Amino acid sequence: MKKIVTLAAALAIAGCGSEQPAATQVADSAATAAAQPATQAQEQRSLSGPFGTEMGMTAADLTARIGQPPYLVENGYLAFNSAPIPHPTFSTYSFVASGKYGLCKVGATATVESSRYGVELRSRFEEIKTALVAKYGTPSNEVDRVLGSTWLEPEDFMMGLVQKERVLVAYWDSEKSPLPNDLGSLLIQADAKSMTSGQIDVTYEYTNFGQCRDELKSKADSAL
Repeated sequence: MKKIVTLAAALAIAGCGSEQPAATQVADSAATAAAQPATQAQEQRSLSGPFGTEMGMTAADLTARIGQPPYLVENGYLAFNSAPIPHPTFSTYSFVASGKYGLCKVGATATVESSRYGVELRSRFEEIKTALVAKYGTPSNEVDRVLGSTWLEPEDFMMGLVQKERVLVAYWDSEKSPLPNDLGSLLIQADAKSMTSGQIDVTYEYTNFGQCRDELKSKADSAL
């Protein structure tokens, strides 16, 4: 009889010991499940801006998300060959971030080989602009004209851009039409380095750009 009681007590003790980890597992699972939505929501917020950025994010956070060091760093300006969420059209990306205000400007550049007529460059410009219009609405202003140039013939399109005598640009201004994700302005512009090589630049400025710019200027001027 004594052995049976002792065995029952041992089983009871063993049972109590096995219940504790189970309870702990349930609690841990509940905590993990509760934490996941918050983590996902935070990640979604941080990736809501252009190319997976967010206004005010630090240069360190930006670099960590890209997963590679910048190839150029100069007074708040950082240049990378990628972005937190890169786009296949663009090969280089630039960011401006100050110590106090964080990220305030995002840029991306796509290189386009083109004939001197600029057919390929203009086609890529329109392709990217169409995607931007779908997301941000109609531009506040568009300019596609020659500015007092002598390069007026169809075959002079690229040369006009090289000489800065032709403009092909579209601009969005949040003061004229609200922009999402804390953006203050957006610009797409075509440029050319030669009669056969051009580029499309897209530039986003967050609403903290003015403060960010002033902080970086003050830092630079402190060296005088």
